[in-house]
Amino acid sequence: MGISSIKKRIKQRFIKKVIVNDIYVENRYIVLEVNLYNFYLPMKTINIYSSNNNNINFQYKLKGNKKILLWLPISSLKDIQGNLTINMDINGQKMWIKSGKKLKKGRFNYIHEGKYFTIVVNKSILFENKYREYSFSNKTVNVKLDVVNNLNINIDFLSVNFIEPNIEPKLVLLSNKTMKVEDGEFNQELNKLNIKELSLITKGKWKLYLLIRNILYPIEIKKSVEDSIETEKFSIEVVKDDNCTILVAKPRFITNEQVFIKRELGFLSIDFLNDEAFSVENKESKLLLEGKHQNSVIYNPLEVSNSKLNFKISLDDNFYNGSHLKEILLLRNVNGKQLRYSINMKDVVFSRDASAFKEVFNSQYVKTKFYRKKNSHLGLKNTFPKLRKTVESVSNFSIKGELSGLEKFIKCKKYLLLEERNTLDSIKVPIRDRFSISLEQMDLISLKSKDKTVIDFFILLEDIEGNMVRKEKIKYKFSNYKKDNYYSYVKQVDNKGNTHHFLITTTPFNNLKLESFTIPKDIMIPDDTSVKDPNLWLIGERYNTAQDNGFALFNWLQENTEIEAYYVIEGDSEDYLKIKDNPNVLKFGSEEHFNISFKAKVLLGTHDLENLLPYKPAKGFFNYEDTFKVFLQHGVLGRKNVEYHKKYYDIPFDLFIVSSDPEKFDVVVDQLGYNPENVEITGLARFDNLIQKKAPKDILLMPTWRDWINSDEKFLQSAYYQIYTSLINNNRLLELLESFNVNLNFYPHYRAQDFFAKGHVASNSRVNFIQLGSKKVQELLIDHALLITDYSSVSFDFSIMNKPVIYYHFDSTRFFRKGILRQIEETFIGEIANTEEELVDLIESRIVNNFQNYNNDISGIVKYQDHNNCERIFRSVVKRL
Repeated sequence: MGISSIKKRIKQRFIKKVIVNDIYVENRYIVLEVNLYNFYLPMKTINIYSSNNNNINFQYKLKGNKKILLWLPISSLKDIQGNLTINMDINGQKMWIKSGKKLKKGRFNYIHEGKYFTIVVNKSILFENKYREYSFSNKTVNVKLDVVNNLNINIDFLSVNFIEPNIEPKLVLLSNKTMKVEDGEFNQELNKLNIKELSLITKGKWKLYLLIRNILYPIEIKKSVEDSIETEKFSIEVVKDDNCTILVAKPRFITNEQVFIKRELGFLSIDFLNDEAFSVENKESKLLLEGKHQNSVIYNPLEVSNSKLNFKISLDDNFYNGSHLKEILLLRNVNGKQLRYSINMKDVVFSRDASAFKEVFNSQYVKTKFYRKKNSHLGLKNTFPKLRKTVESVSNFSIKGELSGLEKFIKCKKYLLLEERNTLDSIKVPIRDRFSISLEQMDLISLKSKDKTVIDFFILLEDIEGNMVRKEKIKYKFSNYKKDNYYSYVKQVDNKGNTHHFLITTTPFNNLKLESFTIPKDIMIPDDTSVKDPNLWLIGERYNTAQDNGFALFNWLQENTEIEAYYVIEGDSEDYLKIKDNPNVLKFGSEEHFNISFKAKVLLGTHDLENLLPYKPAKGFFNYEDTFKVFLQHGVLGRKNVEYHKKYYDIPFDLFIVSSDPEKFDVVVDQLGYNPENVEITGLARFDNLIQKKAPKDILLMPTWRDWINSDEKFLQSAYYQIYTSLINNNRLLELLESFNVNLNFYPHYRAQDFFAKGHVASNSRVNFIQLGSKKVQELLIDHALLITDYSSVSFDFSIMNKPVIYYHFDSTRFFRKGILRQIEETFIGEIANTEEELVDLIESRIVNNFQNYNNDISGIVKYQDHNNCERIFRSVVKRL
């Protein structure tokens, strides 16, 4: 065992852990067994408390230093309208609470007096009253289940005298954490519900309920099912559990077959052998290489005989591109339906060099390996060589660095590439494995498209024909990331007398970059920039927008105070054209902008103050340290990890605006490191304008961005692009929109607009593309009845207006790879879909129910549900000045 492993094991012995090992019902209580690990010293104080519902009476008892028993009276569940969050402080320190192995997926579900409650353990203990629009009945519906050709499922009701005329019952599938409603046709005379296919079912266990109006009745099958139920991906077993029927969906394996894989020149050969002759239907089989998010390649058989299917997989772009982790599946046509079969690794025989090999692709050696997945299926992994690169020294506006791993690249030329973010114009400098480059000798001024801009550093590898093999950002080995600092700095004067400032800084990922701003020659800099006017406030959002909290507060200040407020925005933006006639609107980089920036005491921004100032917001630049800095926010914090931690600033914000007590204490104080006196609960300025004057009817699709997509090529290959393109072309969705005369309006994130604007949208007239700047975001939120987003904080605005939100979490694991600040159930107020089928089903449910909102409690997200947020923000600033 290595030293690092020993250190890690020792460290683990001293990390205090609070683990909920079991949850169960005993007498009239829900009991939680909480185990304590690594608490060696006596516990002076234990504080178990609710952060959002003080009316719940729970009790606890400490057993030594190892266990806490927590009781919640079942009768108290009726008082949980939305959710109840329980936190634990030990010796004044807040504990992160986790679930033990016995508690499956950290969840416990319980039905009480017709209501469905779930307890989730993730950092805290969350009691949630789920599916509040439904009531769960104890009355069982007896049915007979018949399977017709693995395509149609008939549910014959043996006791349906409570079904009212003209009311169509629906089949509901309920798993540990998800509810799905299946489409079906009900025959009132025959008391029969026909489900064409269980399209929404996914792997796992699903309880069956019958939905009539808003009541859910457990289904009990009185006759055993002899035929299996088959969907495209799963074989489904029907199981009885007490008075409820459970469907257990499992992926299919290939059985009674031998698979031979051999490697030949430029391709792989895969043979499927069977003792029995292949049927005509089996001869229509196809081979599928499926990566994550369904980005896959299908191969037709090259050779078909009575006992063998042979596929040839070319080692080309289709094989290597897309997901590097793939599963190999066999698609078969059975009874007119395509079924998916996973290959069991134990059935596979490899030739000598086929299970793992190395090939040249795009001038680099790529390793390919077949492997056994956790579920015993056959998996395939392509591993591209790592290009190791780092900058080891930054001084005197020069950098020194090193490349390694180049032996795995074939005859590639190496360059340092400096690329301007706006135009992607670049400077390319040849380098060796070890390089030392003076940036001051480069013509950096000619690279700039704006006075204030960013230039990124890349290592570029090209093949002998000049085609790009790799383009990767380069990290600084000794990075100490701060948003308002720099490692090296120079000034250069152009031939017109303008002074260009260049600063070497790093990104949050420690990648090297250059920041630059220009002071035009005609700008008069005051002799003493430390003199700041407390009545002069400078406000902004992103460089090119005027539709968020900044602009809302700016308008309120102008109408209600004597403050001399100014709003700054780029002159070539769409929003500027709409507000330029206001004399207090400043064009970014103008002479007036510089003059106000030198004198303004108060700076208020929805993002980093880079967006407000024409110079670098850092100590030493025009007495930036003497300003009063306010973070207005552009959303409610608590979902993804953010980069506004106090530690990321030499000069942090003086005032941090939030919307609730949990956001203040659980997020900004506990996790971002701010002192409570620097955080004010006011609500967001833009909430003041959320006034719903008339009932809307259309749907708004508004996804946020993915920070791992950093090039045009990656975007077009991304699951993000493919999945949203698939959604807006979904046939069932388009039929729904047409049937109910509803439009779906697609407003992509500003960084994705250009891609979707170039025709990459649905051709159906019911799906409309909304161009950036054509409408304000708040107008869009007010004008729509249903919002579909993924992780965007605009959902809170929608919830405040008492309108439903559906979240599309197809990539939540990757999106939250840096962590999540609050539990998903606390901040995603609405319903969550993980697949396209689930999403369309949830959309249909809202359309059919006339866009009725889910029964949500948002008090833990927004404390003040009035229209006085701007006034509270104003008073919070003034009292601190």
